[in-house]
Amino acid sequence: MDHTETKFVQDEVEGGAVHLNSANRIRNKTLRRAQVRKDKRQKNKLKKAERKKRKDAGLPKNVPKTIDNMREKDDTMLVDMDEEDQLELNLELERDELSSYFQRTYEPKVLITFSDNPHQKCRIFGRELTRVIPNSVSLYRNRSGVKKMVKSAIDKGFTDIIVINEDRYQPNGMLVIHLPDGPTAHFRLSNVKLTPELKVIPFPGCWQPFSIMNQSSRVVVL
Repeated sequence: MDHTETKFVQDEVEGGAVHLNSANRIRNKTLRRAQVRKDKRQKNKLKKAERKKRKDAGLPKNVPKTIDNMREKDDTMLVDMDEEDQLELNLELERDELSSYFQRTYEPKVLITFSDNPHQKCRIFGRELTRVIPNSVSLYRNRSGVKKMVKSAIDKGFTDIIVINEDRYQPNGMLVIHLPDGPTAHFRLSNVKLTPELKVIPFPGCWQPFSIMNQSSRVVVL
């Protein structure tokens, strides 16, 4: 290290400004790290002094930038609605095909089945889903087609069907059918781990699964 670098490290920051890139000119690793820590301390001191100055002047606090307050408003957001928008939302919720489910007018009964000739991991995965999904049962489809299976499930009082697909002896997808009129969704599965394969085996409880959603102000979420 030459005399110029030593002098640069020992110089104080002039005018109260912090040069965050000042350490880039230092080739010595130890001195460069020391300069970075020094710049951070100086920057924190300036921020603290600025906050104190704003407080003494009676100015409001700075509002931090977050994802919520920087989000641009669009047509799907439900904030500051007038009576017409609220009426339209209520009508849309009444026409929703899953409104009866969210109003808890019935108890879900789920049928979990597989593709034809399921292998061992797929069968075990279906049995483990019955421990997670309340009021569910795992049965083989016995080479029945999806349409025939849906009709039979409706007659037996099932409200949903989950079909577990597999590829190369591994579960790779789930077909979820809401009875009797849909909708139907397909979910792709990858790297499925059974309970014995986990490092920490969870304790099977008797609680029901639920979702926690914060700041849900969009139509798609509702």
